[in-house]
Amino acid sequence: MDGTQTPKFSVINPLLLGECNRAITDNLESFFNNHFLITSLSRDMGTSAYLPPWLFDYSRKFYTNQNKLKDDFLKLAYSDIPE
Repeated sequence: MDGTQTPKFSVINPLLLGECNRAITDNLESFFNNHFLITSLSRDMGTSAYLPPWLFDYSRKFYTNQNKLKDDFLKLAYSDIPE
């Protein structure tokens, strides 16, 4: 939806699920590329080229509770970790 046409359906309170930009994709490519793996997130073939959905993520605020739970879990003694 680029705003040039009126959609044929109702859009009420749209929710933005995530965002991504060229700097993020460049950083991911440089982090993962090595002599065993080559990752290309280029859209040189045009704007309709596929980008994997894992590129788009919620903001850090969304993960506040999950990160707290993870941190609490990591503080547990080995004997306190449930099986």
